[in-house]
Order: sequence, then structure tokens, then C-alpha cells
Amino acid sequence: MEDKKAKARDADFVPAWKSPWVWGIGIIVVTTLVVNFTMITIGLNTHPGLVVDDFYAKGKAYLHEEVKRNEAEERLQWRMLLQPPNVPTINQLQQYQFILKDKRGEPINSAEVKLFAYRVNDASKDFSIPMNEIRSGVYAAEIKFTLPGHWDLIVSASRSEEDKLDLAQRIFIQD
Repeated sequence: MEDKKAKARDADFVPAWKSPWVWGIGIIVVTTLVVNFTMITIGLNTHPGLVVDDFYAKGKAYLHEEVKRNEAEERLQWRMLLQPPNVPTINQLQQYQFILKDKRGEPINSAEVKLFAYRVNDASKDFSIPMNEIRSGVYAAEIKFTLPGHWDLIVSASRSEEDKLDLAQRIFIQD
């Protein structure tokens, strides 16, 4: 009699790895690990590293400044183009040109133009340099980047306190 009961129990026995519950829990654990690894990788590769010391004051002033910027863009309608070298390279003095034209396409002369370079992950390497007019509406600066990687360039062009616009561009400096 005991043999029949033991055989009946053995016939009903199903290994754990065949259970859909075990598979479901395993899939959830593996999915969680893959998502976490992906998010950590994205965070490490895309972290801009830009930190603002006086974030509260800048945040409060941002909306007011944005309205002024939008009004200036509408009023001036300048055409701006930053031309970095074809292959920006580390430790080489290379020319960066900035073309500035009005809404009719006429060059804007005698503007004050300054280039700001921001190192994406190291604020101590940030710098700025004035750009000189080399011909009508074309401004240039010779720049030597000492670190490879991503840099944010902002060119600020102004003719007066009211007539001022910025242009931003990200570049990659080759090793």
C-alpha cells in the first residue's frame, strides 16, 4: 500500500525549474539587473557635470532673462554660424570662426564677440577668449584645447547692451 502512495507522490512531483512562478521571478530579477546596468551606463556616459554655484538666484532670473532673449531674437533676427575646424584636435592651435549677419544677410561689423568654452565634466578647465574681426562679419580666434572629449562652446555677440545674442554648440576634441 505504501508503494502505491509513494508512486502516486512521485508521479505528481514537478521540478521547481518547470514551474511558471520560478521562471517569472527569474525573469523579473534578470530584467531588473539589466535595466539597472543600462541606467548606470547611461548616467556615466551622459553626465554633463555642469554645476551652478548660485543655482537659486540663476533659477529665479532665468525666466526674466529668457523673455529678454526671446525679444532680442525676434527684434534682431541675426544669422549666426560657428565654424570649428573639421577635426578639432587636442594640443593644436586651431582657428574657430564665427559668422554674424543681420536679417537681410548683410555682415555685422564692429560687434563685440567672445567665445566661452566649457569642459563638460571639469569646470576648472573652462575659459573664454575674445574673437577678433578678420573680415566683414567674420570673427575668429585661435584656440588650443588641452583636454580631449566633449566641450560646450557659447559665442556671445553684442553691439550694445540691448543688442546681444548667444549661440551654443557642442564639439568633440580628438586625441
